[in-house]
Amino acid sequence: DWSSDVCSSDLANATSATDGASLSANTDYEYRVFAVNTAGEGMSDSAFVRTLPADPSNLQGAGALATGGVNPFTVDLTWADNATNETSYELVVDGGTPVALLKNANAASVQHTVTGATAGTSHTYQVRAVNAKGPSTAVQVSVSEPSAPEIGRAHV
Repeated sequence: DWSSDVCSSDLANATSATDGASLSANTDYEYRVFAVNTAGEGMSDSAFVRTLPADPSNLQGAGALATGGVNPFTVDLTWADNATNETSYELVVDGGTPVALLKNANAASVQHTVTGATAGTSHTYQVRAVNAKGPSTAVQVSVSEPSAPEIGRAHV
């Protein structure tokens, strides 16, 4: 069942075309291409296209002093999962190399804890959904780590 058919002499002898319609995220589309002349329609060929996943939203982050460990500072990130066709999420810290995060298939919002943060620093975190077609637009948040507590300092 085709919701719209386009027939255009502008495409005569063309080897590519661009769909100017607004496509929805998380959606599969099928395109059929066939030749038409005065004798009728030729055989069609189909192309299946999957759009990018929907962008995550509501990215929030909080720096915290964790318990134990060599570097006890962490950043807890949470965001809303708006996609239904993502295979993973990517985390980018301060514009660096993306790190793949696995999706929790049962969660509408997801979280990740970044370890090894340095006390008294500020970082920008970006999260984006990814599928075979590519990444969504990233959402970002800046988070400042608390300063290290002063331990063992005598007050006289």
